[in-house]
Amino acid sequence: MKNVLTSVIVFFGMIALAAPVIPYKEFKANAAPETFKAGAPVKISVTAVPAEGFSFKAYRLFCYQPNVPTAFFERPGLKITKAKQKKYTTAEIQPWKWLRKELPDHTLSFELNTKDWPEGDYCIAVQGIFGGPGKKDLYRATELTFSIIK
Repeated sequence: MKNVLTSVIVFFGMIALAAPVIPYKEFKANAAPETFKAGAPVKISVTAVPAEGFSFKAYRLFCYQPNVPTAFFERPGLKITKAKQKKYTTAEIQPWKWLRKELPDHTLSFELNTKDWPEGDYCIAVQGIFGGPGKKDLYRATELTFSIIK
């Protein structure tokens, strides 16, 4: 009986050690308005509430090729990272932006320039870096959606 109990404790200890580290309590993004004409200002809000011992350090925006209109990837000057499978090919929308200090209310707001973007439905990834003293940086992503109309 003692060996069974020890085995159960060891088993659950191994599960706890293998569990992924969640570096945030909340990480989400949204666009306002959700439907607009190309070139109109769209406000992006990112809420990033880090878990204990972590901080929100940086963010970037990118998209996977199937998640945006086909014509989006035909725009000149777009930084594209090709993948063997087309569905994993990405385009950089905004490069990494490093934060100088903690966000007091855990919310980051900025405007996204959509001038000359083709009409259609978009699903954009917001990737963040969470880290802390003595902790490995962890990359996590969330998505935001919007539509550009004529």
